[in-house]
Amino acid sequence: MDFLIWLRIQWDRAAAIPLAIVGLIVLLIGWEGASNTPHLAIQIPYFISGGLLGIFLVAIASTLWLSADMRDEWRELRRIRVLLEAELGEAAKARESAPTEVLTPIGVGKKTAPPTRRTVTAVAQRPGRVSVTEPTRPAARRSR
Repeated sequence: MDFLIWLRIQWDRAAAIPLAIVGLIVLLIGWEGASNTPHLAIQIPYFISGGLLGIFLVAIASTLWLSADMRDEWRELRRIRVLLEAELGEAAKARESAPTEVLTPIGVGKKTAPPTRRTVTAVAQRPGRVSVTEPTRPAARRSR
């Protein structure tokens, strides 16, 4: 029963293997028939039936095998995408449940202190996390 399940899932690989084997056998039969004849006119039917048919079957087999490999790669990428979406969803929920900092508007509060500006920078190592940092103040100018 497991073989039938594998056959249903990997149908293109299951078809590629016998096609490649039949293609190689046809190539060998065509080569054997053409090698035993000394005249070119007699070799042409062997080339057409054996050579071209064998190459065609091997090409179809390799295309089926490569499409199976591509499907495996897409399946792996889909699995990685689902894991990343789950991780980012957890990070977004954690960010929403975190307490928020209340900033006073500019001009409210003490009149003597300059207003505070904060910049938001994203941290590259942890997507979804944001750190708030104070900007650096420019150096004071010297008067002459």
